Amino acid sequence: MELDLVDLLLAAPALQAVVADRIKWDVLPQGGIRPAIVLYGIAGVPDYAMSGPTGLVSSVVQADCQGATKADALAAASALKSVLSGYRGDVGSTRFGGAFVTAERQSFSRADDGAGAWHLVSLDFAVWHGSLA
Repeated sequence: MELDLVDLLLAAPALQAVVADRIKWDVLPQGGIRPAIVLYGIAGVPDYAMSGPTGLVSSVVQADCQGATKADALAAASALKSVLSGYRGDVGSTRFGGAFVTAERQSFSRADDGAGAWHLVSLDFAVWHGSLA
């Protein structure tokens, strides 16, 4: 799901216009250019029916939209929501049954060495997905 989600996002002109190819899982390279989006897999829960597993998983994906300015971070978050919120479709080997924003928050962060600072808009998505195989 992770690679297919990034492929979906990188193919969206609205996101490319704001973050280019700067959508990464877990860590942005040190000194990375912003705006950028860093994705984190927070939780994944398999779905079950009375007859057993359905093959779907409900994952919580946190997206940290980072910008040198608050406006940059908000623009990245807005573009991400326009692409992913409500999305349903097949990408690569993943069937996305739906993606929904469940939380949004804003903050400001400084690098540990004090050499950089950025604004954050963090979005939590409930992403329903399963394998096409």
